[in-house]
Amino acid sequence: MVLKNIRLVFVTLLISVFAINFTFSQAHDAATMHNDDHETDVIEEFNAGQMIIDHIIDSYEWHLITINDHHYSVYLPVIIYHEGSFVTFMSSEFVDHHSHGKKPVFINENGEVIHYDDQGHGPDAAFGLAIMHEGPSKGKISYIDASEYFRHHKIVEDTQAGLLWDISITKNVVALWFSIALILFIFISIAKTYKTRKGMAPKGMQSIMEPLIVFIRDDIAKSSIGEKKYQKYLPYLLTVFFFIFFNNLLGLIPIIPG
Repeated sequence: MVLKNIRLVFVTLLISVFAINFTFSQAHDAATMHNDDHETDVIEEFNAGQMIIDHIIDSYEWHLITINDHHYSVYLPVIIYHEGSFVTFMSSEFVDHHSHGKKPVFINENGEVIHYDDQGHGPDAAFGLAIMHEGPSKGKISYIDASEYFRHHKIVEDTQAGLLWDISITKNVVALWFSIALILFIFISIAKTYKTRKGMAPKGMQSIMEPLIVFIRDDIAKSSIGEKKYQKYLPYLLTVFFFIFFNNLLGLIPIIPG
């Protein structure tokens, strides 16, 4: 049973690695294709490092898939603390659904998002927010100059607006919540199995995790801390080990929630 579960874990990791390699291969092929009209012979070089960074860096949305240059994402809540009150909206407000690009978000005095048209609502905006594409605040939400945007259609960071308190639920936050929920589910079920099968041979998930638990207990906790005090620190060591272990395994999955 133990060997069967180990084989299952190995096959799962192998499939994940092949999926990652396939994704990189597809991206490389798309980046090196010539235009059909042969007007240019310029070939864009594939940058694997940049692609990895773009996928693992924290963001206000969780990208799922791109089909025909259209990005499908799970949009997450944006929470901004501004002048004593919370301003909340979904990160989809930053998406321009016509051009599929990014746009700023403007908030009125009541903390509500202003849905402006071509004429603009500059006088109605108490302040503006945007996800910056360059500079020291790249990838983060910052205050912008609303009047500058409505007059010249330029996103300029307002450095005089003060500190922005951004406590949004980002992709990394959701990923951590998922890993914590997964760890709790697995180990609570294992603890129940130990109670119901006391003195019996391990079974199922219990048989996979028990060798790891024994390894942490005997080869790390006992050998480093000593026989007398290791039990005091064992829960902490097990928590840290499995938190890192599960997050590394989830990082191999090329799709949500990886």
